[in-house]
Amino acid sequence: MERQYRVYFKEGSQFEQWKSNPFLALYMYYQLQQEFGWEAFKNVFAQYHELSLGQRPKNDQEKRDQWMVRFSKVVKQNLGPFFQLWGIPISESLQESVSNLPIWLPIGFPPKE
Repeated sequence: MERQYRVYFKEGSQFEQWKSNPFLALYMYYQLQQEFGWEAFKNVFAQYHELSLGQRPKNDQEKRDQWMVRFSKVVKQNLGPFFQLWGIPISESLQESVSNLPIWLPIGFPPKE
């Protein structure tokens, strides 16, 4: 997995590749879990559970946007740059909505060759 991870970033972190490789995508979530723990995930999932039908994301872009914003607010860190480095497309306006939070990136991320 470590090799795939490094190659992914060396080749320019393409979202299509991220979507097609479940282990690569899971590594991103692993990084979030290692830093913020399972409670952060539980809190975000609880927020989704409380949404009315009209508030739920209606397409993949809204799903990515809401996930990044909700997770950022729960952990009180701006995860926009983290998602960008992974190649995950996030709407600019939603990135701005968490720009007041301190930016978080894992130590040594993205990996160097």
